[in-house]
Amino acid sequence: MRAKQNFKIKLLICCLTMLLMGTLLVACNEYVPDHYDHLVTFCYNLGDDISGNAPDVYLGLLDPDGKGSLVSIRPGYNSSTFSEASISGYYIEGWYEAAEIDENGEPKRNEKKDGGDGRVVLGKKFDFTTDRVDHDITLYANLVKSPRMYFWDASTGKKGEKVGEIDGRRPGESRSKPSGSLAPQKVVDGEPYTFMGEYYADEECTEPFNFPYEFQDGDVDVYCKFIKGEWALVDDPNDFNNAVSGGQNIYLMNDIDFTGQMFISQIYNGELNGNGYTVRGVALNYADRSAITTRTQRKVGVFQVLMGRAYVHDVTFEDVTINVELRNISQGAKEVFQDAGIGSLAAEAWEGARVENVKISGTITCNEYTRQCVEYDSIALHPFIPGLKDADYDKIVNCDYSGVKVIYLS
Repeated sequence: MRAKQNFKIKLLICCLTMLLMGTLLVACNEYVPDHYDHLVTFCYNLGDDISGNAPDVYLGLLDPDGKGSLVSIRPGYNSSTFSEASISGYYIEGWYEAAEIDENGEPKRNEKKDGGDGRVVLGKKFDFTTDRVDHDITLYANLVKSPRMYFWDASTGKKGEKVGEIDGRRPGESRSKPSGSLAPQKVVDGEPYTFMGEYYADEECTEPFNFPYEFQDGDVDVYCKFIKGEWALVDDPNDFNNAVSGGQNIYLMNDIDFTGQMFISQIYNGELNGNGYTVRGVALNYADRSAITTRTQRKVGVFQVLMGRAYVHDVTFEDVTINVELRNISQGAKEVFQDAGIGSLAAEAWEGARVENVKISGTITCNEYTRQCVEYDSIALHPFIPGLKDADYDKIVNCDYSGVKVIYLS
């Protein structure tokens, strides 16, 4: 054996020990041998155009019988101590010997002056299962561009606006549906857009793009839709309640049925775009233990209050049921209930609130004492919004609440 000492200690050196009955692989981390028979150098072959922190790494082989040694480990293969360099945007397709070595022992390169990239010209691909090493050798990585997934705004197409991309690493690897920061994003002149959540394989958005997706050799284009503004895309009762509670702009994705589900009446100051869909089965019960008293003043309606920036439009509220029981426990009706309000859509609307193309149907059921309060003008009751008439509130446009019935129980 020939000795080779003082070899770049900072670089990883591993041992392979060949036994007569088989092969024993020893990846040496703490112990660095001072002798070996053959040296394998792994060069990442970045050339002039690829950037990355990828220094050469080395492997020492023992060849006790002089018949050559198998190279059974390599960077990134079965050893955390012999890890493969990460080069952004590329993957290692394989390791190769140089196609040609000159008289000075230097490998032939693709010359930049000839339009090349300065990388070593690759020759025979090294087969780690069968090829044996009987002399010092350098193997060069074949770096290939990773396949990528590109996201395009369907309204502009592939040649229009790119709204995101994902590195596929290497063919055969799969990606699940992107979410969070990996999901497509769009901002135009500082104005955010909301991704509609669906992916398509064609610009016309007729064919869904299926995840998980297994990458092939080439890039892949995925199309998606956006709407202007920041929206909560709502398609179930829970999302509806949460969006109203959070003051979010709401974009209905389908009809929503609250039948048998809890509906939470709240103050709202955002935009609800019903997109032509229906919210049905809303039930609000302020009777019995939830009755309104002098200690529990209430705003009763699908919305308690529509604040100044509220804009509710293009939506139908169907089969809304509101039960209200008023109680006078201490004072006359006029003083007790002067701030109370009952309405099918809202109990109160602030100046600036807008309601357009809204239809509502259902029943408001009140006890007899509520009638007395209305007659004393101590509580505002209106099938749509208490205290407001379409004639004197010009921001209620094209709304229909003729299907709301008010019933007084004796």
